[in-house]
Amino acid sequence: MRLESLGGDFRFAARLLRKNPGFTAVAVLTLALGIGANTAMWSIADAVLLRPLDYPQSERIVVFGEKKECCEFAPTSPANFLDYQRRNRSFVQLAALFPRNLILTRGAGGPLWLRGEVVTPNYFAVLGARPLLGRTLSPAVDRPGAPPAAVLSYGLWHREFAGARDVVGRYLTLNGRSYTVVGVMPDGFTGLGGRELWVSPRLAIPELADGSAPDLVLSRGDNYLLPVGRLRPGVTLAQARADLDGILQQIQHEIPDSEQKRTANLKSLQEWLVGNVGRTLWTLVGAVGLILLIACANLANLLLARATVRQREMAVRASVGATPSQLVRQLLAESALLGALGGALGLVLALFALRLVSALEAGWLPRAREIHADPQVFLFALIAVFLSVLFSGLLPAERGARVDLQSAMRQGDRSGTAAPGLKLRRALVIAEIAISLALLIGSGLLLRSFSRLLANSPGFEPAGAIAARIQLPVARYPRPAAVLSFFDRLLARVQSLPGVVAVGVGDTLPFGGVQTNGDLAIDGRRNPAPGQAITAEKRVVSAGYFRALRIPLLRGRLFDDRDRGPAKVVLVNEKLARFAWPHEDAIGKRLSWDDGASWMTVVGVVGNVHVAALDERPTLDTYVPYTQSPTPGLFLVVRSDRDPLRLASPLRAEVLAIDQEQPISTIDLLRDLVARSFAGRRFHMLLVGSFALFALLLASLGIYGVMSYSLARRTPEIGIRIALGAGYREVLRLLLSSALATTAAGVVVGIVMALGLGRFLEALLYGTVSYDLGVFVVATVVLSAVALLASLVPALRALRIDPSIALRAN
Repeated sequence: MRLESLGGDFRFAARLLRKNPGFTAVAVLTLALGIGANTAMWSIADAVLLRPLDYPQSERIVVFGEKKECCEFAPTSPANFLDYQRRNRSFVQLAALFPRNLILTRGAGGPLWLRGEVVTPNYFAVLGARPLLGRTLSPAVDRPGAPPAAVLSYGLWHREFAGARDVVGRYLTLNGRSYTVVGVMPDGFTGLGGRELWVSPRLAIPELADGSAPDLVLSRGDNYLLPVGRLRPGVTLAQARADLDGILQQIQHEIPDSEQKRTANLKSLQEWLVGNVGRTLWTLVGAVGLILLIACANLANLLLARATVRQREMAVRASVGATPSQLVRQLLAESALLGALGGALGLVLALFALRLVSALEAGWLPRAREIHADPQVFLFALIAVFLSVLFSGLLPAERGARVDLQSAMRQGDRSGTAAPGLKLRRALVIAEIAISLALLIGSGLLLRSFSRLLANSPGFEPAGAIAARIQLPVARYPRPAAVLSFFDRLLARVQSLPGVVAVGVGDTLPFGGVQTNGDLAIDGRRNPAPGQAITAEKRVVSAGYFRALRIPLLRGRLFDDRDRGPAKVVLVNEKLARFAWPHEDAIGKRLSWDDGASWMTVVGVVGNVHVAALDERPTLDTYVPYTQSPTPGLFLVVRSDRDPLRLASPLRAEVLAIDQEQPISTIDLLRDLVARSFAGRRFHMLLVGSFALFALLLASLGIYGVMSYSLARRTPEIGIRIALGAGYREVLRLLLSSALATTAAGVVVGIVMALGLGRFLEALLYGTVSYDLGVFVVATVVLSAVALLASLVPALRALRIDPSIALRAN
């Protein structure tokens, strides 16, 4: 094949496409939307799920927690972590971390909250991360009396120190203590939690502040450390899990009263970072793949119709010497040109979508900052264009090049439904209907699931409430009395602000992401059987906390001034009351966090609250008065009868009026916290719903095109029937019967596809089943109605044709 001949084919194809701008625009836009959506989704899936992490041999890095009755992936205690470090045989190194916000004192610049992470010195070695400047934390910082050290992120270094190269050795005042800057991490490194700086543990964790190693071993009740380790070469996840399970069994045997039965739950770092997003992204990739199939089927239908209309042209070209291969090449040149135009526009749409995702930095999407356009995007677009052109253009080109000179020169047989290519076009429409119905049912299932999720009460009233995070530095507030005095004064000042209905404090917040749990001892059941220990959430709150959140009091009383004395009291939620005392009244019963060393008396039972998400079951919760357990880090929760956002500035002012070096780290509306918890589900529902509507539109266009083409060929037949006295209703029923049969076939295939898709969506559903009859019926009715309307428009237009004109058309 000579290049000039191929160039001539493309020039001729370009002229033909310019002469048919409507056909060209529809074909290019259809392809562009399909290719753009697929390119964007595959780019996101590659960045989040497939691309290796930016750590050396990242496949050997694992994160693990402890699986117990309360949760699948719970943090561990300092004592357990030290046992893991000493006894394991599976890890080259084992580190631990936990997030902690820190106050940076800046003098005239005012205090600044930083997202910090407390890490063991070998944390950076486990990740294989090296500093850009200086060094990371050395083992010496974990020894008693060692000066505290800090490692800065690249962003913090540039923002606060203007990228000064002499930053190493400078001092930072964090939470009232002086820290030495020992290093700066390279650009892009934010650790496992997207943090701004990392500090040594001994002076940052109260439990580690002034004790020696034996003190750590005894600290098994508080679980807040997240271990992360690097596997030895050749060690698998299963082998490491068995190793850690053996260590847990040894701990249980040595200290039977301190641990409930638990096992190790290991995840690769990639799996831990991605979480449950993987299944969702693959579902969306599959959905956009179906959209591309529909787009290709529609384009193939358009090209088939165009090839049929051009049979006379093909016959003329064949009669003057064009070979079948030359005719196929000409038609494929048109398809390739359409593919190139659609691919170029699709790539532009994909790049725009990727920039939009990067700008939004979707909180539900891990590794969102790694999503960007790269050569793989172009490669995928090229592959999508090639496959689309191959799928859409090959069959129409082959059909169009099959020319019967005699019938083509007579304009072909217009007698009915056996026209060339019509059966293939109907098969393509059936496929479009089936795919559209499957997507429509899938989006219906997600919509039903989302509506039931929203109907699930969180256990409190988020509307009208605002929360501010306050962390008092231990250096400036070393005594519990000082902490108590600060929050007492703050509560009194905030209560007097205009519009404030209720105000309280608590160390945790529903949907706030900060939780602490431990093992409870029940008076009268001092030695629980293995696996029967009660692990519950520990919350430190004021009485106003319940009023501000409107958590209902079910029995007993809330905290009051009586609870400033030595008699320890506690509130429990209804779930814990029923679990611990199923046939008794919880009021007056006693609990202990320290295995009976000190007892707390239950004085009230409050309602259950969803802690992290509406689709998760409420936890076992206890509430102790902050007056008996002053905590330096608390949320200030305020309910207002006005717009709560108007309280943001007054709250900051009241805090600074008490302590001018104390900032508020974050201020959030409670309704925003709840909304963020299901933002991912809402996004999935909207995206799949958009795909389904687009597929429905493409399917209706496909049905309309087939009907229009079929009726155009049957114009003489329609004229004859009307001339012979057939009624319009009878003719209309005859014309629609073919379309309804096509739709019915597509519905049957679509229901089968939807059953398979529903099984794949089960993990994303809440409160509904993948075979929900109502969703299937509604989706089928909607699609059938759209198909009927798409068929009815060309049928009614055909009935308005004058019979004499229709007869002459033969």
